[in-house]
Amino acid sequence: MNYIKLTIFNFFLTFVFSSFGHALDFQPKKFNCLSDGSSIRTQVKIIKEYNSEYLLGSEQSDFGSTFSFMKINNETLVSYSMEYKWDVVHVSTFEPLNDNSRKLIVDTYRLTKDQLNEIKQLNSKFSNYNDIADFELTDKELKDEIFTLNKIESILSSSKKEVVGDPLIYTCNISNEKTSTSSISSSSLNLVENDKFACRKDGVSSIIKILERYEENYVVLYTKFRGNKFLSFGRFTGESLEFFSLERTFKKSGNEAFLTINMLTPPVDEKLSYWLFTASLTKEERNELKKYGTKFDRVVSKIPKFNLTEEELIKEIELHDKKLEILGNIINSEEKVQNQGMTSVTLICKKRDYSN
Repeated sequence: MNYIKLTIFNFFLTFVFSSFGHALDFQPKKFNCLSDGSSIRTQVKIIKEYNSEYLLGSEQSDFGSTFSFMKINNETLVSYSMEYKWDVVHVSTFEPLNDNSRKLIVDTYRLTKDQLNEIKQLNSKFSNYNDIADFELTDKELKDEIFTLNKIESILSSSKKEVVGDPLIYTCNISNEKTSTSSISSSSLNLVENDKFACRKDGVSSIIKILERYEENYVVLYTKFRGNKFLSFGRFTGESLEFFSLERTFKKSGNEAFLTINMLTPPVDEKLSYWLFTASLTKEERNELKKYGTKFDRVVSKIPKFNLTEEELIKEIELHDKKLEILGNIINSEEKVQNQGMTSVTLICKKRDYSN
C-alpha cells in the first residue's frame, strides 16, 4: 500500500544523468545530485555509450535503483520514464555542463489511455533493474530502444500535454569519489520514541514528534503548527515516514474535509525533507472515512498515552490504508485532480533534542 509514496518519490527515480564535455567521449562518470530546496539526493552514473547519440545511465538513491536509455541532443541529455499505474510519463532533461555541474529538470505529464496503450506495446531491455545481466545491445535491441524513445517523444510532441505538478529541479555535481553503489543507500530514516524534528521554509514552521512505536514500522506522532498539536498515526520504513492529516471545516454552505499525506525522508547532511500533499474530499469520500473509528486526526492540548491494543492497531492500519487508497484514486484521475485540487508544500527539517 505504498503507492502514494511511490508516486511521489518515483519522480526522483526518473533522473537521467551524466555529464559530458562533448558527445563523443563519455567515460563512466558519477554525479551527486541534490534537489533544489530539499534534501532529496541521488547518485547517477554513465554506464555505457552506444554511439554518438545514445547512451545508458543508472541511478541509485535512497528510494531504489533504475536505468535510463538517453538521447544526446547538443550536449543535453533527454530520457523518458513511464509510470503506468498513474498514467504518466516523466521527462528528464540534463542540461549542458557548467562549472562541473549540471541542472536536471524532471517534468511530468499525464497521458490518455490510447497513448498509454501505444507505448505499452513497446519493450525496453532496461525497464527492470534487477533483470539486467549485461549492458550490451545487439543491433536489433539498439534499434528497439531508439524506436521506443522516439515513439514517446513523438506522442508528446504531437498532442496537447497535461502537466502534472511543478517541475523538479536538481543540481548535479561531478563525483570523483570511488563510492560503491550501495553507499548512497547508507542514509536511512531511523525513528525512536521521543524523536523530534523542527521543520521550516519560507516563514512556515512545524514540529514533528514521535510519541509511540508499534510493530517496528507503525508510530503515533503529533505535528505542532501555530501552537496546535495534531495527533496522527503513521507508518515508516528506512525510506520514509508517511502519515495523514484529515481536517474538517464547517461552513453554512456545507462541510468540507481536506486530506493531507505527510512524508518525511532520510537525512542528507543532517537535514530531512518534509513533503505535504493536500486534496479536498468529496461527500462520498468523507462518508467512506466516517465508517472507520480512530483515536487520532484531532487537535489536543495535552498528549495522552495510547498503548494501542492489537485490535485498535489493526483498525488504525485499515484506516491508514483506506486514506492511501482514496488519495491514490484522486491522483490517478484527471477529473478528480481538477475538481478537488492538489496542493503541495516542502519543508526542511532538523532533529532537535529540546523538550516540549
